[in-house]
Amino acid sequence: MIAKIESFVEIEITEKDLDINKLDDKIYKASIKAGQEIFEKSLEEINKYVIKKKRDKEVAKIHSNKRGKLGTMVGDINYRYTQVKEEINKKVSYYSPLKRVLNIKPHQQITDGLKIQGVMSSSSVSYRAASENLSHRISHSTI
Repeated sequence: MIAKIESFVEIEITEKDLDINKLDDKIYKASIKAGQEIFEKSLEEINKYVIKKKRDKEVAKIHSNKRGKLGTMVGDINYRYTQVKEEINKKVSYYSPLKRVLNIKPHQQITDGLKIQGVMSSSSVSYRAASENLSHRISHSTI
């Protein structure tokens, strides 16, 4: 096991929430917030794991720590990752073990799940409306 990630979800129900649609919206927003927290903590733990356990420390030296942003099905995720400098036979390369292990492509800004969600939501409405339905996590021009 690499990590166990937990998140505490709490909602407050008031008299105004005594409507199924309002309650549904409140629970949905709380679950999205918990999902974002779990996603960010997961990336942090996976980054620590690959840097400590999966890196050849003699060849791949820690070069820098960077920040990334990724649009996901639970919203935008801000994360930190470690970049290493690897030198083999006088050939130098820089890469992120986290991005490598998770198959995050260079310049990737959104996950495939969010892309699919965007395409599916655009099949019955305009691209602009689909973007609005996804809380503008994907622009209408991207969809």
